[in-house]
Amino acid sequence: MQRLDAIVEKARERARFRIAALRLEHPGQDEVALGRRLVASMALRAGLLGAATGTLSLVALPVGLPAGVAISLLLEAELIFALFAESNRVLKQGGLLMIETPNAESLLVSASEFWRDPTHLAPRHPAALSLLAREYGFAIEELRAIHPLPEGNRLTADEDDPPTLRRLVDVINERIFGPQDLRLILRRG
Repeated sequence: MQRLDAIVEKARERARFRIAALRLEHPGQDEVALGRRLVASMALRAGLLGAATGTLSLVALPVGLPAGVAISLLLEAELIFALFAESNRVLKQGGLLMIETPNAESLLVSASEFWRDPTHLAPRHPAALSLLAREYGFAIEELRAIHPLPEGNRLTADEDDPPTLRRLVDVINERIFGPQDLRLILRRG
């Protein structure tokens, strides 16, 4: 997983660099327009022009992974079905689709942090994404919450507190302050 995390981080760095370049090339365009330009340019370089819709970020994963596509962060309602259908169409059998999106199971993320980005429409629950993945012929290789919030945000219990209270604090922390993002790695059947 460390190798995959490094690949994802490099893809994010490339996307940040490219969006900065697009801001210089197209001054005055809003984030949505720049996002669409970024998607189109990345998809074109990856040979996935047909998959470039909305504000999704498509990134070809490099060597070592068969025909992979990474989708990062925003899954708009009207694009989810198209995303799965198009990914199924363009990936070879055994190809990987990686989706990272805000973690809808974290109350802090879905009730507050998610809405800081004005282009976000609604958080996507992992059960719904898993169901769609299976319906479109993908096997789930991995489904996990990633990018924990800083520890300072969490509630604490003292060592001398009763075990039931400590367990309750852990459950509350997990639900309210759960990791910020959700990662799904899917394999095309």
